Amino acid sequence: MNILYIADSSSWHNAKWTEYFAERHNVFLFSDYKDDYKPVKFHPAVNIIQIPPIIKTGNRHFNKLSSVFLYRSEIESIISKYNIDVIHSVALYYAYLASTLDTKIPIIYTQQGSELLVRCKTSMVYRYMAKKAFSRASMVTGDSLTIQRAGIKYGASKNNNHIIQNGVDTKKFFPSKNFNSQKLNNRLVRLCSPRAITDLYNIDIILNALSILDKEYEIDFTCDFTFGFGDENLQKYKDLASKLGISDKLNWIGYVDHSEMPAIFESADISISVPSSDSSPRSVYESMACGTPVIVSNLPWTNENVTNLKDILISEVQSSQDLACKLVQLINDSDLYKNIRFNGLNLVNNKFSYCVEMNKMEKLMQGLIE
Repeated sequence: MNILYIADSSSWHNAKWTEYFAERHNVFLFSDYKDDYKPVKFHPAVNIIQIPPIIKTGNRHFNKLSSVFLYRSEIESIISKYNIDVIHSVALYYAYLASTLDTKIPIIYTQQGSELLVRCKTSMVYRYMAKKAFSRASMVTGDSLTIQRAGIKYGASKNNNHIIQNGVDTKKFFPSKNFNSQKLNNRLVRLCSPRAITDLYNIDIILNALSILDKEYEIDFTCDFTFGFGDENLQKYKDLASKLGISDKLNWIGYVDHSEMPAIFESADISISVPSSDSSPRSVYESMACGTPVIVSNLPWTNENVTNLKDILISEVQSSQDLACKLVQLINDSDLYKNIRFNGLNLVNNKFSYCVEMNKMEKLMQGLIE
């Protein structure tokens, strides 16, 4: 197949999506160009075409929308030049862009969480783009029933609408050889937060919970923060950490290549992922695949594939006190910690295989073309 992705070239999620197909098909990726974003490593066989926006202002969303007709023309040239068989658009803007194309080639729209779960609720522009994208899509995919229901609410068809997980590459994310030994003991507790540092991900809630851990429970810990975006908020969170008196316990690592994340998870005792909105997050499953238990926020997606106190620990949304209590519970209850480690690893190995999920996607693509 000749596959054209219309997606963000600065997203490591898209790099992983395309990796599987690049080893089997001819893969092209069209993206707007962001010179201020950190580079992402794609499979060398992926042919990346990046075009800067017509207008460059401080508003990235305005820049992208103002360039739709330019991008449309470029994409139609790519379709003709490379004899594209199928288009796969990932995220709302790129699906909207695909909907403007003058082509009969099948278009797949893979939904992403916050656009439909959060922004469409408050923005007429997002709702318009969603309606347009869904009206043109030949197939819709998402990684949870939660995102699937949200898409249907804004115009997605119930037909040809599939759940495809991002999946975990268990050849890269797996526990160390001493997995059977007790990972957490009375030493320094190592925590990590692998999500972005924007308001959605409640970094302030995490910092306040860590302060409670320090002052009320006197637990010795460190916490590593890795984040692919949200750097503009870094000073705000550093100031809050200083005010709370926990700055010396935090490591603001920032962006790391996806290939480095197994080591981050392996070195941690517990991962924390407590956003206000989410949809089957890959980073959570990758942590579980490394044998590191995760505390997540109580959101609808957690009712689908994970079970509280069995393979994950669930904290109330935007509650520092409850998050602190869940951390203490996991730190002090060695049996609970051990069970969540083993059950989480088994869950990922049985239900979230990257190769299995991408193979499903490959068959769906071939079916569309046929």
